[in-house]
Amino acid sequence: MDNIRWGVIVGALVSGPTLWSLVSAGDLDPGTALVRWAAVVAVCTLGVAGLRRIVADYEAQAAADERAAEEALTAAGAERVVLEGTPLPADVPPPPVTRPGL
Repeated sequence: MDNIRWGVIVGALVSGPTLWSLVSAGDLDPGTALVRWAAVVAVCTLGVAGLRRIVADYEAQAAADERAAEEALTAAGAERVVLEGTPLPADVPPPPVTRPGL
């Protein structure tokens, strides 16, 4: 029902003023204007449903990525994970180099 409601709102915003001006000027009869508006509402409802599906899929993928990142952090806490080719930092930093007389 929510997609239909948004489709009606978008359809009214898109075609409402144009159809109203055509009916007011006498260029279009009210019955034909309602049929055209219904067609616009149907297309807008399909568009809204598609956009909402895209957003829902994006949110689901973001949640899955967040869960995977949390699981990786938990696993990394148990053991040290090193990617191939990554230089490892020394556990103890070397002492600073000092020159006598400077």
